Amino acid sequence: MGFLIKNVIGRRATIRDLDACRETVQRLHDLGVLHNDLNKNKFLISKGKAVLVDFECAERSEDEDAMWRELASLENMFSP
Repeated sequence: MGFLIKNVIGRRATIRDLDACRETVQRLHDLGVLHNDLNKNKFLISKGKAVLVDFECAERSEDEDAMWRELASLENMFSP
């Protein structure tokens, strides 16, 4: 897997950004990649979109159940 290093100016994601975070994770899954280390601090909101960072634990996967669990876990990440 390749990496792109870019300075992203943004703010931390909050519960208001849940839909944008879901879209970003779904796009990653559509590429066949599990992040494997999601938490609310892995998202920055920049120009109205969620940017996902830190792919140290990411891996290629065809495990649809694991992808579903990763996507479903997002809402709990933003709970107080």
